[in-house]
Amino acid sequence: MNDKQVICLALGVSLILSYINFLWRVGDIAHLAMSSLFALGIWELQTRKTILYPIKIRRPDSLIGFLIIVSLCVISFKVYSFVFIRLMPFLGGIGFLLFSFSRQGLRIYIKEIILLFFLGVPSVIALTLPDLSSLTAIFSGTLLSFTRLEIFSIENSQFVLSSKVIKVFRGCSGIEYMTYLLGLSSLCLTLFPLSGSKKYFVIVCSQILGFIVNCFRVSLLVVLVNDDRQIDFEYWHEGNGSLIFGGLSVIMLGLLYGFMIRLDHRQNKTLFL
Repeated sequence: MNDKQVICLALGVSLILSYINFLWRVGDIAHLAMSSLFALGIWELQTRKTILYPIKIRRPDSLIGFLIIVSLCVISFKVYSFVFIRLMPFLGGIGFLLFSFSRQGLRIYIKEIILLFFLGVPSVIALTLPDLSSLTAIFSGTLLSFTRLEIFSIENSQFVLSSKVIKVFRGCSGIEYMTYLLGLSSLCLTLFPLSGSKKYFVIVCSQILGFIVNCFRVSLLVVLVNDDRQIDFEYWHEGNGSLIFGGLSVIMLGLLYGFMIRLDHRQNKTLFL
């Protein structure tokens, strides 16, 4: 291993450790697990490459990449914002490729860059989109209509009950589940591509699935609040219960994608007969 490889390895490891430490300090275990899954996907892409591209540390690209990496590592010890958490892998990946392979690396490792983009950037973009809380409240109210809970009205993302008024905030609108499933869809499509319109079908279904699963969660939370079950509410709202719903949505997406792969394989097999 030459000096260039050692320097690149050291910077890459520093960036990864800084990010892991950052997520651990802010307690974002769900995104840490998601990042680990994407890291395995990127590693799988590397094992499929038949050509090992030589490291080319060249100015000014390498200087820009170095400044990006160092800046991210330093900022990670000072800033704890949601936006920085989500943007750090994507920016760090660009910085590392610029430092190690110059601008050519952005073209060579385009799939890896795409995965790092979908790991967190859609969550940041979602902050600028319209609030889905009203739609979430309406759909959750439809689910609650099948229970014995009496809802007088749903106004401005609020459930008006007999003795309480419960508001659905933006954080519970389901956008987080939707962006996570969008990222997982991109990971699956990169590692196990689908042909034709199936890839678009999977992306659309992932968003619908994330929204519906969250509406079931919101419906459960409304029932718990109405029954004054505060401990259970905290468990399903911010505790492990929220992760259970997230895990359920991931399993359902995995089942859907497995079915689409089998369908794609059968169609391709028929074409060659």
